[in-house]
Amino acid sequence: MECAICLNNVNNDPLQVKEMMFGTGKFYTYFKCLHCGCLQIEKPEKSIENLYPRNYYSFNTYNISGIIKKIKRLIVRNSVASALGHKSFFNFLFAIQTRDGGAHALKGKVHPNSKILDVGCGDGSLIDGLAWCGFKNLTGIDPFLNTDVIQCNYQLLKKSVEELEGREIFDIIMLHHSFEHVENPSEVINHIKRLLKNDGICIIRIPVSDSYAFDFYKEHWVQLDAPRHIFLHTNKSMGILVSKNNLRIESIVDDSLEFQFIGSEQYKKGIGLSDSRSYYVSPYKKFVFNKKHLFFKTDIEKFKKQAIVLNREGRGDQRIYYIKHS
Repeated sequence: MECAICLNNVNNDPLQVKEMMFGTGKFYTYFKCLHCGCLQIEKPEKSIENLYPRNYYSFNTYNISGIIKKIKRLIVRNSVASALGHKSFFNFLFAIQTRDGGAHALKGKVHPNSKILDVGCGDGSLIDGLAWCGFKNLTGIDPFLNTDVIQCNYQLLKKSVEELEGREIFDIIMLHHSFEHVENPSEVINHIKRLLKNDGICIIRIPVSDSYAFDFYKEHWVQLDAPRHIFLHTNKSMGILVSKNNLRIESIVDDSLEFQFIGSEQYKKGIGLSDSRSYYVSPYKKFVFNKKHLFFKTDIEKFKKQAIVLNREGRGDQRIYYIKHS
């Protein structure tokens, strides 16, 4: 097993990981590189149905109609506004990092005229939220979109980053939990370099394997998410990857959440995220199926505090990498 990042092929430890998000139970082989620490799948899954079923979360924020859709849109838009520091009467209600789509990573890095590209935009909820906040030069791309969406101040294109033409176009190129899904990370970084202005910033948010959560939970770590997550990087492997393409990591910020504990504890018990017993199912399902609580309020508060401490120590299970031209 040869590492696709640093090419080391000696003593790379295999790990059998079960698909748990949708509960298929299928096992996949991953291995952790002894040299750079990158955790990667041995053979990527080729079936789109196995990777991204119709109910996959990143395409379902607005995949509903009526009042529920309007409420969800309101929550996301106000969460994005709150994350960017925009003042609103609703800030105290919507300051929810899990709903801001990664907008917190943009705070202090963008202005309304910034030309922004979101790679792997899903249903475009973050782009929509930014447009609602007054940003005008917005593009989202995702090869799994059903069709292009063109609005007055943003566009969502059914494309991969390789298919975008031009050079030095964008001030900000962001990948919010999409980079771990690509089979060709070096090629993607190369195209980002081509599209990024000389003074631009690439923002990559990903789960990372040089974290407490992976060390503790191993194959039960929720952010392994086999088989969708192909590469789970470390600071070292990300440094190797960007330097190969004449880029540099300017700064790193851990932004992990209590999810690393809740999801992983569930997986240890054989409970997937979409299981009726899951902490993350709808309130209705919780009332009907989950009367025996997996976690109490005190557990959740403890997990939140642990996540804060780990982020401070640089041992959280997800990070923001701010990348610039060398």
